[in-house]
Amino acid sequence: MLPKEYPFKPPKINFKSKIFHPNVTNDEHGSMCLGMLKGDQWKPSSKIVAVLEAAQQLLVEPVPDDAVEAGAAELYKSDRKEFDRQARDWTKRYAK
Repeated sequence: MLPKEYPFKPPKINFKSKIFHPNVTNDEHGSMCLGMLKGDQWKPSSKIVAVLEAAQQLLVEPVPDDAVEAGAAELYKSDRKEFDRQARDWTKRYAK
């Protein structure tokens, strides 16, 4: 979502479907924790394509040390096989 103040304020990335990921809240907001979107790191010159590419990269390669979902982050670090199983389960359960 682009705020009225864009490009001076960063866009927000939210998922409508729940996803099991260390860097995405698993609440009703589905907010993504992406460094470049933090207020102190956002630059008005940033392009939307760069935001989407960074979001895609974070989905592929989570950053468990900067997690918003501690349980998912811990599982990602300690038992990757179980993390992947739960992520697949959530996809089957919540994907629309």
